[in-house]
Amino acid sequence: MKNGQLYLLLIILLLPSCMLITYSPIIKKTDKVKNIRTVRLKLNFLNAKEWRSPLVTSSKHFYKEISQGGNSSYFVYDILELKELSSTINDTIFLIIDEHIFPIKVQERQTYGKTIKRTKTDNILTSDSTTTTVITGYSEENRMVEKIKYQLGNKEIEAIKNAKKLKFRYYSEPEMITIKISHLNLMRIKRFISKD
Repeated sequence: MKNGQLYLLLIILLLPSCMLITYSPIIKKTDKVKNIRTVRLKLNFLNAKEWRSPLVTSSKHFYKEISQGGNSSYFVYDILELKELSSTINDTIFLIIDEHIFPIKVQERQTYGKTIKRTKTDNILTSDSTTTTVITGYSEENRMVEKIKYQLGNKEIEAIKNAKKLKFRYYSEPEMITIKISHLNLMRIKRFISKD
C-alpha cells in the first residue's frame, strides 16, 4: 500500500471520531443591569458516538453567572438537531464523568421543526458552446430541533474539574444519543469553570 493510500485510509477511519466543527473562545462579560459577571463557552458537534443515532448536529452553550458575592451558577443550553421522525429528548439527561453517572433534569425545553431546502443544478452546453447552469430539481430535508436548558450543580462541577472523560447521554426513545467530549474540549470546559 502506498503512502498516499495509507494516509487516505487513516483519514477515513479517523474522520467519524472528529466531532469538533469550529473553535469558539471563552467569553467573559459584565452585566451591570443584573449586577453579575458571565462566562460563556460554545462547542459544536457533528455526530454522536452511536453509529445510527438520530442526532444530526448539536451545540452546547456553557454559561456561568457569578453574583456580586462571588457565588457561581452553571447552566448548559443545548441545541440538538434530530432526524425528522425522532422522538423528543427525555426530561432527564445523564452526565457520565469518568465512570460516575449524574442524572440531570431538563429545566426548559423548546421543540420545533426545521426544513432544509436544497437546489439541484446542472451545467448545460448551449448551441454557441457556452455553459449555462439550470435548476434541475429541489430536495427537502425535515429535522426536529430541541433546545434544552439544565443546570449543573456543585457535585457535577467538582467532578468535571477532576474528570479524565466526559460524556453527555440523551434518550430519544427508543434511541440513545451520546456526545463524547474530546480531551481538548474537556480542557476548555475546565478552563471555562475556572474563569472568574
